[in-house]
Parts: sequence; structure tokens; C-alpha cells
Amino acid sequence: MSVLAFGTAQRLDADPDFSRAQRASIAARRQRVLPFIDTPLWNEAVVLGERALGNDQNNPDILRFLAETYADIYWFRQSLRRWQDLDTVSDLTDNDQHSLVDAAQRVAFNYYLREDVSGALEFHELVLRYNPANIHSNAWLGRLYLELNEPVRAQPYWRFLLSEDPSDRRAAYFLALAEAAARSQ
Repeated sequence: MSVLAFGTAQRLDADPDFSRAQRASIAARRQRVLPFIDTPLWNEAVVLGERALGNDQNNPDILRFLAETYADIYWFRQSLRRWQDLDTVSDLTDNDQHSLVDAAQRVAFNYYLREDVSGALEFHELVLRYNPANIHSNAWLGRLYLELNEPVRAQPYWRFLLSEDPSDRRAAYFLALAEAAARSQ
């Protein structure tokens, strides 16, 4: 029996744990269970998915399932880890790459909220490895380097944003600010 789940056709009977994990995830969605790891269906989906992955560590279907499931329950660090694992064993689809970037940006923002600027930098830089033209992460990197009083490192990000949109007044303002700060150092 085959089912279309999470963007790829997957055999539900290929691995009993994976099959049960998929069923738990589908049931959680259908029943509109709150997306938290401690709710039984979501917990079952994650635990069984991880067990299935332990039996077949390079299975792209299991990795994709776990990455999506972790994102569904707002565990973006774990989601990102599984997207990166998937990237090592398989080519990412455009949707996979978009989801990886989304997870990385959410992780970066969580670091920023905890006032861990270097953590935020790390994950926005990761975004640019997958999508160098990502406007959001370019702006964040420009901002973060200004916050760290590293105006020279901030300038390329603001310049990039201006090259993409010459009418971007925010980018023009922060580029001028970074250039002035660099001159005064």
C-alpha cells in the first residue's frame, strides 16, 4: 500500500516504525492535535521516526519526514539538523531548501532573542550558503555586524540589498551608517 505523504510517494509497509510514525503524524494533523512534542500523537511520530532513522540512517524519506515533523511541532533546531542530514544523502528539492532556510532563520531569530548574536550570525550565514540572495538573512547579517560594531563586515550585506533594490531606503540608511562608522574607527 502506498500513500502520498510529505511530498514524496512512500511505502507505508517498508519499515514498521516509519509506517507507524507516518500514521501518527497524519492522525495528529487530521485531529488537529496541538503541535507539541508532549502530545501523544506527535511524540509517537517523532519517537518512531527517529527509531526508523536509526535502522536506516541514509533514508531520505525518513529524514524528510522528521525534518517536516519537527518543523510542525516548532522544534526548528532539530528540523534544521534533519534537513542538513538529508542534504548529505540526497539532493534537496526546492521545497526542501525553502524549508531548510525557514528553519535556519527561525533558529537564528531564537538566538537573537536570547541575545546570542554569534549564534544568530551562524544561522543567517548558513541560510546564505543555501540561498545567497536571501533578502531577510542579508539584512539580518548587516544589522548584526553593526550591532557587533563591525561596520566593515556589515557593508557588503547592505550593498547587496541596494543592488537588488536601489530604492531600498533602509539599506541605503544602514550602508551610510556602516560607512560612517568604519571611517570613525
